[in-house]
Amino acid sequence: MGIPHGPIQTLPRARRHTLGELLGISQAERQVSRKHHLRIVLDPMTPLKNIERRAKRRAGHNSLPMMFARFLRRLFH
Repeated sequence: MGIPHGPIQTLPRARRHTLGELLGISQAERQVSRKHHLRIVLDPMTPLKNIERRAKRRAGHNSLPMMFARFLRRLFH
């Protein structure tokens, strides 16, 4: 094959760190968020989504026959 002609291929650069990452602000924010469970504040719908997901799982929504039935419905709808 030989050596390819043209510009030399370089490895992709790592992204530059943000000012918050350099100062440690991002890490501090994550620690506070984990300690005080601020996920509920950031996304108040999460508990409702989890309840819906669990109910669907209990009802067999993700079982193979149900997944196949949904596939067929999408195919012929």
